[in-house]
Amino acid sequence: MVSGFLMVQDQTLVVEHKFHEGWKLEALDQFLPSVIRPATVIRVINRWYFVVQFDDLTVSDEGKPRNQLCCHAGSLNIFPVGWCSANNIHLALVPSMVSFLHK
Repeated sequence: MVSGFLMVQDQTLVVEHKFHEGWKLEALDQFLPSVIRPATVIRVINRWYFVVQFDDLTVSDEGKPRNQLCCHAGSLNIFPVGWCSANNIHLALVPSMVSFLHK
């Protein structure tokens, strides 16, 4: 292993990230791959991997698991805040916000 790099089983070169807990992102929904949603880094696992959770404004989970992704700096399913706007791509509303707006 070269310092600052990690080779994983499929030979993908994973570089060290600089992400911190609480950072906001825009992320591709793994269950609806045509949808990009607001998300937050909720855990830094180590210097190569971190966990992203899609934002939801509800106070309780009501028994539903939260949609989370394990990512690295080169993950193709995460984007910086404002990426959708800059590229004229729709950023989906947070699911609980959709419910609130349609009441």
